[in-house]
Amino acid sequence: TADKLASKLNPLDLEFYRSRYSPAKLKIRQNQLTLKVNKTTEDWLELAKIQLNLDKISAAINSLSAANRLDPIRSDIEKMYFDLKN
Repeated sequence: TADKLASKLNPLDLEFYRSRYSPAKLKIRQNQLTLKVNKTTEDWLELAKIQLNLDKISAAINSLSAANRLDPIRSDIEKMYFDLKN
């Protein structure tokens, strides 16, 4: 189904998406964020999204928990966290 939809997309957009969200690129970015010493809330959120794309649900939950500890009033973090837990 994805290949059928891909033929209807702008080739430049498709290439950008593939280059940015390929598993190999996601793993590289995941490693960069994992090694970063002082992660911000945004770093934790980006890491959680990458982990979700790589099917690492428990790791994403841990990353969202860390993001929530840094910024406990952000409802988007809380919503993502509880959506994954359920």
